[in-house]
Amino acid sequence: MAKEKLTAAEWELVKDAPLWVNAVLWAGDKKGMAGTDKREAEALERTLKNYRTTNALIRDILNDDSEPADKVKKATKAEAEVALGRIASIVEAKVGADDLDAVNEFLLQVGRNVAEAASENALGLGQKVSKHESAALNELEVLLRATDAQKKARRDNALKEQAAAATTAKQQADAKAKADQARQEAEAKATAEEAKKDAAAKERLEKARAELGIGQSLEAAVSVTVPPALKPLMASAPETFWADLCIVSAFSCSLASDTSKDTDEVEVAISRVEGDECPRCWKDSSSPEGEEKLCPRCGEGLRRMEASA
Repeated sequence: MAKEKLTAAEWELVKDAPLWVNAVLWAGDKKGMAGTDKREAEALERTLKNYRTTNALIRDILNDDSEPADKVKKATKAEAEVALGRIASIVEAKVGADDLDAVNEFLLQVGRNVAEAASENALGLGQKVSKHESAALNELEVLLRATDAQKKARRDNALKEQAAAATTAKQQADAKAKADQARQEAEAKATAEEAKKDAAAKERLEKARAELGIGQSLEAAVSVTVPPALKPLMASAPETFWADLCIVSAFSCSLASDTSKDTDEVEVAISRVEGDECPRCWKDSSSPEGEEKLCPRCGEGLRRMEASA
């Protein structure tokens, strides 16, 4: 229901909107014939009963059977005008401009029917609506922001808001695209650096295999010296990971001693591992464990398996 968009105090005011319209007109010309009040009340009741609409807020107003607020029953014209101005503001802000137009059409119809019922000429001669009530209807249009100029201003403002929202959305989309591009470029650079390091290590390894008599890569150890820019990348994984990546038995990484140079050069040193071959991972280890001569990592893994068994 549309009324759920309003606070209790706001709904208490909005639900009595037709009565506030009646209050504005009631304060108009009351010097006519006897029975005017009765005809106005009947016209109001008949309008509310016969009005047909698909607008949710108006349907909520028509279906409301609560007692009117006491203040609307004895309101002055000035108080009724203030109330209708507040109602227009609430509906536009909380429900929307389109709903305000629909509510205004409904309330103006209420006003016209009440004004016509209060005709000073019971025989139907002369003007259908008194001058005072005609002026009150014009004032009502202004109060409800229902004049052509006010409708146009509202439409223009809505278009400006839509354009501003579209601009904001585009700016946000552009900023996101720029951030995504920067992230992708950073990831691509990091991947390229990793690939470059890996390729350099493998190239040096193959050269060292020939120079140092290394028959297979697991007989080698790799030591790299990297610039500060690559330190976060190298620290993102343990040295055992880099050893596995390079398919060598040992791997170590150190930071270049001269950190003042802005360079991405990676220094790679290859040496032969002196030790026994681990029967589980086939890596050479200088500190084998037990009779099986396991490398420290495999020995630790085996102990964990035995402890959990």
